[in-house]
Amino acid sequence: MIKSIKFTKFENVNKMEYNLKSNIKVSFVILTWNSEKYIRNCINSINKLYSQLSLELIIVDNGSEDSTLQKLQDSKRSVNYPFKIISLPKNEGTTVSRNLAVKQAKGDILIIMDSDVEFNSHGFKDMINYLRLHPKIGILAPKILYPNGEIQHSCKKFPTFTLKILRLVGILTRFFPFQHDFYPNFPFNNTTDVDTAISAFWVMKRDIFELVGYLDENIFYSPEDIDYCVRIWLAGRKVVFYPHFEVMHYTQQISHRSPFNRISRSHLKGLIYYFNKYNYWLSYKKIKRLVNKT
Repeated sequence: MIKSIKFTKFENVNKMEYNLKSNIKVSFVILTWNSEKYIRNCINSINKLYSQLSLELIIVDNGSEDSTLQKLQDSKRSVNYPFKIISLPKNEGTTVSRNLAVKQAKGDILIIMDSDVEFNSHGFKDMINYLRLHPKIGILAPKILYPNGEIQHSCKKFPTFTLKILRLVGILTRFFPFQHDFYPNFPFNNTTDVDTAISAFWVMKRDIFELVGYLDENIFYSPEDIDYCVRIWLAGRKVVFYPHFEVMHYTQQISHRSPFNRISRSHLKGLIYYFNKYNYWLSYKKIKRLVNKT
């Protein structure tokens, strides 16, 4: 439960007084797919912000077959802010579904959030203000914790195809030594530019979608987040790790549990598409040169 999470306090952070305009609206965009175990706590996290900010919640359900939709309807009846549910007949993946919600969102700030994430409100407004005061930021990504308190390596270097294949072998053999895309000193103590950040919790200004466009719908499930981070950098914006706000991620790791299911196969297909799109397969330096030209 959210009350059991032990978040770090950063006493020396954000000493500047910010004035968050009362008319700033924050839109949360969440996907669900058989998310009955997580979605109520996720929504309860957002509810805690109601007294502080103007909120909007848009949830796209990808054809859940459990009680997720009923839990969403129950939650919708209990809140006093705009809460929209888009119910799809089948699982459309992450890009099509998120794009549907983003196109309908009216917020000045958008939070792309997984349904198995929860947080408390400490430091949330500071994070929003940090984004507003730094126009070069395209994605602001918080520190992400696992339920056991370990830090998730949520920000990584650009991958190579070889590394991804080796990691797939590691998943199949239950041996995971291939972590060459990890930052060795992660998590950073200060806000830091990073190559990529997983889309479990992205904080973004609305105008980034006007500049960069929507998620690439040629990718069903993954690596849509890596692709979008590349596009952020190519557009002259930054992906930034922000350690002063923490969220808890009950990551389901669907492709890890069943490496040959539809999600896993689509992941491999997405990887091939991604590396072909940017025409780099083996060289990390090649993709770095590409984004550094902007």
